[in-house]
Amino acid sequence: MPILKCCHRRSETVGRSRFTLIELLFVIAIIAILASLLLPALGRAKGRSQQISCNTRLKQIGMASVQYVNDFNGYWPIKTSPPSGSSIWSDFWFTKLSGYMGVELGTSPNSTLLQKAQKPFLCPAKASGFTTDWWTICYAYNYYFVYYGYGEVTSNIERMRLLKSGRIKPSQVMYVMDGQVSGHQYIYTALILPENKENICYHMGSANTMFFDIHVESKTFLQLSTDAYSAFWTSY
Repeated sequence: MPILKCCHRRSETVGRSRFTLIELLFVIAIIAILASLLLPALGRAKGRSQQISCNTRLKQIGMASVQYVNDFNGYWPIKTSPPSGSSIWSDFWFTKLSGYMGVELGTSPNSTLLQKAQKPFLCPAKASGFTTDWWTICYAYNYYFVYYGYGEVTSNIERMRLLKSGRIKPSQVMYVMDGQVSGHQYIYTALILPENKENICYHMGSANTMFFDIHVESKTFLQLSTDAYSAFWTSY
């Protein structure tokens, strides 16, 4: 009899250690709830990390630009219009800065070298979408200052001269910002449209913007929309 009692108790103990189906479903439900709470927070943390990395990248572009300005009599790198509308690598804005960012292109760079020059101009939040065409970058310059071509030559050069002379405050005017709309390397007020929001505001609904004094601010799409024709673009 004692032996039978012992075995009976052991059997009861083993039976109580097993999860029932209801208990298992309850545990799964708790895990799902915790995951639904944590995943958005992790997404925000990743987005914030990418925004900080983008900020740092813009600062590096800014420091390279300052070195360029020192070498070119106070003028900033420009995007020029190639002859007959064709595109050659030396006419691109970002390739003019490559040598200041550790990538010497020389006189006849191959596609591998040009893709290497492209990398510093890819925002961490968007870099995965720009891995083939070396001329496509994630940042856009201020069309009203940096683009010299077609009918904009006179007005843009005059704005650049005002900036150089100090009559336009560099801390008020945007130089480069997040943005890649329709393959353009530039951005202007007419491109600040709702349908372009995802191609401008990479970081949780906002865009990192760098001014001519190399400080960086975060701008929401609403702020960019209401800043049209203000000091942010032309300082007029």
